[in-house]
Amino acid sequence: MLTFRDVRGAAALTFLLVLTGCGVQRHGLIVATAPATSRPASEAGEMPGIPPNLPSAIVVTASSAPPGAFTAAQLEDALLTLADLAPGWTVGTSATNSTGQAPTGCGPLDRINTWPMTKVVIGFVAGDGASQLVEGVGTMPEPDAEEFLRVARSVVGTCHTVTLQATGGHTISLDLSAPPVARMGDDSYGIRMASPGGISFDTVMIRRGGLVVSTLALSRTPGTLLAPFTRQAWAKADSKLR
Repeated sequence: MLTFRDVRGAAALTFLLVLTGCGVQRHGLIVATAPATSRPASEAGEMPGIPPNLPSAIVVTASSAPPGAFTAAQLEDALLTLADLAPGWTVGTSATNSTGQAPTGCGPLDRINTWPMTKVVIGFVAGDGASQLVEGVGTMPEPDAEEFLRVARSVVGTCHTVTLQATGGHTISLDLSAPPVARMGDDSYGIRMASPGGISFDTVMIRRGGLVVSTLALSRTPGTLLAPFTRQAWAKADSKLR
């Protein structure tokens, strides 16, 4: 069974589709250390080994990113914050931020993971350490955003599984599927990456013109956390970015 200890060494999954890029500039709410859980994992019932380097508010801009309709500051202002979430969540931290992810071997997925756009990202971790939520807000020309969603739709049909290197040197395989998602904006689509009986990474992408809002939930209960988080993230971004 895949555990959070496994995904500690597979950060590409944790931040799938929302924060990878060719260059990283720290911006905004970077803090120094990861928040500590209030109880040991064995007492809190959490899955051990949760990655400690969730992003805080950062700007990730590929050097080849074409100009979008919004500035990085506008995008950051549209992100959800702790004040928008229910009690019990903390902001993820990032002392260092990755400048890219290793290729997965899945062509469309690798293309998505290096898509040139200006985007901001924030991550949240549950108080018991058992779940993570990530939001990314990106801007690019509308034709590029349309292509982004088109390529995302080709991931599941092209790649039925993805195998990545995990902690300890062994590999983990995740099954890919496309769960139904509510229609929002001009277009919306979801991808699920799951290990049988283990952890699920659910991602939703929503496009309005050249604006793309991506949300991700990492948990053992697919769908339960992501749907309300996505609706909230989209409502705020859609209202702020006009």
